[in-house]
Amino acid sequence: GRNGGRRGDLYLRVHIKPDRVFRREGADLHVTLPVWPWEAALGAEVLAPTLADPVRVKVPPGSRAGSKLRLKGKGLPTAAGGRGDLFYTLQIVMPTSLTDEDRKLYEQLGRARHPDPRADLLLQAGHS
Repeated sequence: GRNGGRRGDLYLRVHIKPDRVFRREGADLHVTLPVWPWEAALGAEVLAPTLADPVRVKVPPGSRAGSKLRLKGKGLPTAAGGRGDLFYTLQIVMPTSLTDEDRKLYEQLGRARHPDPRADLLLQAGHS
């Protein structure tokens, strides 16, 4: 060892600070991607972060909260020379304030005939 000391092993404990945007699972990265309700319902092309430059990601029509989109090979490098994937989990966000026109459009949508999204839940709870 140095200066007459004994030879030995050096152990380091490394703590990685969580990133505000990217969450790591092995070589894969995960990002929560906020989208408007109309983007999820109608489909849209939205700007999304990567480790390099932002990219345009296609949100398919009829997407639900929690849906995952995958960009193959856009994650972290692997020891084998490949790259992990980048996953976007859709988070549907509501506007915090509505204009009069927004309110009218939502009311019009509310009057349209749609199946009750709570029907199965109520049946499972024993309510008919």
